[in-house]
Amino acid sequence: MQDATKSPGFLLLQPLYRENAPTSTTAQRRKAIQGWVYAPFIGRSFLKDLTKAQGHMLQPAGL
Repeated sequence: MQDATKSPGFLLLQPLYRENAPTSTTAQRRKAIQGWVYAPFIGRSFLKDLTKAQGHMLQPAGL
């Protein structure tokens, strides 16, 4: 991540396709892709303002 303290984090990724290109199938999406838009988040900063109820909803499955 882009954090000097090397804190845990994650990326949100969204594909960027050519405008008006068909994207119904995998082959069409592969042909139409131009690149990726991404947003890096530092976990502690992103999650620090959650309420208790929101924090419980984000626990890994099975816990």
